[in-house]
Amino acid sequence: GKKASILISAARLKISEHFFWNSPLMFPDLTQELYGNFSGSDLVLLKGDANYRRLLSDRRWDHTISMNDITGYFPAPFAVLRTLKSELAVDLTLEQVRRLEEEDPEWLVNGKRGMIRFVDKSF
Repeated sequence: GKKASILISAARLKISEHFFWNSPLMFPDLTQELYGNFSGSDLVLLKGDANYRRLLSDRRWDHTISMNDITGYFPAPFAVLRTLKSELAVDLTLEQVRRLEEEDPEWLVNGKRGMIRFVDKSF
């Protein structure tokens, strides 16, 4: 609340609205306007399972593939936070996938787990 208002007033936090957020477009199809806005960002925060799927072009990737490899198109460092509600998950080890499948066959879709991923290509 108050802290966010201070950051917005100091131009350290920017919240923007755009038709893209309610469109069926995937992140590789970012508009030039949004691509330009993100390009100058120190960090882009993305929330939700839908935005996670958009980052991955809503394709079924192997769970062990690196998100960094898939999202090379993204113009800035980003963090994505989500509750698992779809059959997409990357950046996991084979051991993690096996353990999760043994513990809970519905781990990808039942909303009981979450993920936070940070991607910065400068590392």
